[in-house]
Amino acid sequence: MLSKENYIDAHTHHGQKENVLSVINLYPADKGRIEAGNYYSIGIHPWYIPEKGSGRLLKDLEALARREEVVAIGECGLDKLSSVPMDLQQFVFEQQVEIAEKLGKPLIIHCVRSFNELAQVKNHTGSTIEWIIHGFNSNLHVADMLIRHEMYFSFGKALANPGSNASKVLPQLEDELYLLETDDSEVQIEEIYRFASGLVGMDMETLKLSMLTNFINIFKV
Repeated sequence: MLSKENYIDAHTHHGQKENVLSVINLYPADKGRIEAGNYYSIGIHPWYIPEKGSGRLLKDLEALARREEVVAIGECGLDKLSSVPMDLQQFVFEQQVEIAEKLGKPLIIHCVRSFNELAQVKNHTGSTIEWIIHGFNSNLHVADMLIRHEMYFSFGKALANPGSNASKVLPQLEDELYLLETDDSEVQIEEIYRFASGLVGMDMETLKLSMLTNFINIFKV
């Protein structure tokens, strides 16, 4: 249940925990893990796109994404460090953009060294649903470009490092443009909130309310 007392973990590879409302990341093969009352994102990560059979995977993804427990498509995106050819990555990503548009659900995006290409895909597809760049840790120039393309941000463990790009960018953003996450780290979401609270000069209760409001507005739940 949504509550101003909850911490919001916008993207995690871990399960639910008390007092935390999590969006749990799954892959199409994880359909047996979906439980009523929880929130999930389901997508095809650019590291794990098969050389053959992506069409079947995309069909499975769309079928699962129609479930009410699935509130977002992802994580999906583009990664120049992946061994998967970029043209295949782009095809599978664009297909997931199409699914997200069809279902009216936001995208949780993994992007490594591909922000210009990401913006090109957004322009090319004409996508109007919300795009959330998870684990953002790039510079303010990149952040400004993404904001111009009407994208949102999700910050994680990089906020623990005061010298990180994430720690420098977060205080420059409007409050409605970001969420907080744990991803696959062992850092707890409560700690990430504490780091964010100090960086933006916002007390914890106000930050929790801000993140709840952003979650409702972005995920339409």
